[in-house]
Amino acid sequence: MDISREEVLHIAALSHLKLSDDEIPRFQRDLSSVLSYIHTLNKADTSKVAAAEHAFSVPQRLREDKAAASFSHEEMMQNVPQKADGFILVPKVI
Repeated sequence: MDISREEVLHIAALSHLKLSDDEIPRFQRDLSSVLSYIHTLNKADTSKVAAAEHAFSVPQRLREDKAAASFSHEEMMQNVPQKADGFILVPKVI
């Protein structure tokens, strides 16, 4: 599948890229090559492959979700660089 010069310029504009006249033919070839490969991949029969199938069988090792003891508020606030009235002070973002 061939990509036209106008399509390359349109993609470059969407990507906020400024291409020189020498770069446009190279991008035409590269993008055409990528689309050709994708077209080849689309021909593969995936009708017997499950939606979230992996090449390897990956078991999910999840721990049991249960409440456990944690640090107290005072213990956690010991490592805070700046605090006031039991709250953590952070720099303004806006």
